[in-house]
Amino acid sequence: MKSDEHTDTLRSRASVARIGPWDDALRLMQLAAIVESSDDAIVSKTLDGRILSWNNGATRIFGYTPEEIVGQSITVIIPPELREEEQAILRNLKAGNRIDHFDTVRLAKDGRRVPISLTISPIRDSTGNIVGASKIARDISDRKQAELLLREREDAMRDADRRKDEFLAVLAHELRNPLAPIRYALAIARLPGRSNEQERQAQQIIERQVSHMSRLLDDLLDVSRITRGTLALRKTRTELMAVLAIAIEAAQPIRRKKSRAHGRAARE
Repeated sequence: MKSDEHTDTLRSRASVARIGPWDDALRLMQLAAIVESSDDAIVSKTLDGRILSWNNGATRIFGYTPEEIVGQSITVIIPPELREEEQAILRNLKAGNRIDHFDTVRLAKDGRRVPISLTISPIRDSTGNIVGASKIARDISDRKQAELLLREREDAMRDADRRKDEFLAVLAHELRNPLAPIRYALAIARLPGRSNEQERQAQQIIERQVSHMSRLLDDLLDVSRITRGTLALRKTRTELMAVLAIAIEAAQPIRRKKSRAHGRAARE
């Protein structure tokens, strides 16, 4: 009886001995499968930057196969102007520091610059010494493109606001311009002993300037329609003499004011 119990105990211990290593191997196989199926680039390297492993995600992002790049320096995929960045990363790793979600740029095999988010962790041996580094690189090209489009839209909106402000400033100036001739015409109309001709001229000035202001307001509405795409612009001929007449009429109050000022200065 004791012999049978002893035999069962030995068999149980042997079974445990067989299951333990098998479980470890299974876990390693599962981890390897996860690494190989990841869309991210997962790379390991020595502390001097030599590549030790390279998964399918790294091949997809950078274009190199493991056969082409394992054993080479990681600087193969680092732009020349960012080589110092890699030295800083290695210094941090040797100090035992982890680097999380560091946005940078790397070179693909075909020369493309690939924006990536980089996470780097030190690899330690059984005694706790740092012997290498594990890198996880995520392709963030889509995110960077979306950020670029957002910046372009923001710039376009700022530019549109600036142009709107400029237009409103010009519009305000143009709307004020007719007021001076209207005031001048009203002053003439109030003159004692004014002639019928003066009254007629004053009336014509007011009518022309009010018509000009009406056209300015119509133009403002047209600009709104243009921005909405509901109005098409057509080129037409313009009578230059009519434009000059309106400009001269608008400048008359200023000219008369300056003329009176010069006259007073000359008498003094």
